[in-house]
Amino acid sequence: MCSSDLLLALVLASLLTHAAHAIGPWEGTASPKVLREVDFQQRIGDTIPASLVFTDETNQHTALDNFLHRGPVVLVMAYYECPMLCNMVFQGLVQSLRQVPMNVGADIQVVIVSIDPRETPELAAASKHTMVTRYNRTGSDSGWHLLTGTQDSIAPLASSIGFKYARRSEEHTSELQSQFRISYAVFCLKK
Repeated sequence: MCSSDLLLALVLASLLTHAAHAIGPWEGTASPKVLREVDFQQRIGDTIPASLVFTDETNQHTALDNFLHRGPVVLVMAYYECPMLCNMVFQGLVQSLRQVPMNVGADIQVVIVSIDPRETPELAAASKHTMVTRYNRTGSDSGWHLLTGTQDSIAPLASSIGFKYARRSEEHTSELQSQFRISYAVFCLKK
């Protein structure tokens, strides 16, 4: 394992620790149906459909392949208007990346893909601004890529990485509840 792989593994381990503390135990609240809807299956060594096109935070269309040639990619699937856990995962990601000498932009690319096809590049831009500000390293702006897309792009990407999520029905969603049921995982991609 090369040193950049080891450092990236430490980032991911730290992030998962932050996320685990934020999420806490299920405490018997999840029904078997919910657990079937939400899952994460590791697909180590599999490829992703890198030609999938998304819209970035500047409203430009871009394929995932545009990020893969720049070095290791940390991929997170979440959504920007998530009222609870996604924000904790974003905070954990930033805190974890600040703890390693590798720099977002120069050494690592961070790609966050919204699972909600209704979200806009403007929401992605606001989230990027918050993350870049908290990360607080000069020149990192070019390494943060917050994407939105259509279900035709989101679903194949999620499937290819083993990320299973479900949209909550409108009658079971209040303003304070998540609109999606998702598992949290951070993925490392290399070309």
